[in-house]
Amino acid sequence: MPPLAQAIAVEPPEALRIAAAGELPDLSKESFSVAEAARLLKITEGHTRYLGRLGVLPMDQVEGELRVERDALVTYQREQEAEIERFIHSPFGQAMGAISAELIEKGLYRKATPEALTQQTK
Repeated sequence: MPPLAQAIAVEPPEALRIAAAGELPDLSKESFSVAEAARLLKITEGHTRYLGRLGVLPMDQVEGELRVERDALVTYQREQEAEIERFIHSPFGQAMGAISAELIEKGLYRKATPEALTQQTK
């Protein structure tokens, strides 16, 4: 079986949930649950756990629950924002932005909205 067919045939991991938009976690806390961290980072809980397994977002087991320290969470978020800014202002990012704008203008592409992304994950 070709690799792509194998990848499609594999059962997906636990259901991924996009953290519900709403109030942000209290940043005065020392640590956050996986759900709170996901909501703050605007990623899925599964993605947050994966970052923990990779060691990118260090997690500790506290009373049977995985927790992310505030400093690690803030550092990760700042690094991500800086990386996104570098990409946006890079020649490649500028070219992709121009192509997207042209496709949107011609009606061939629709800009993703948070609502549309949430609907796709349900």
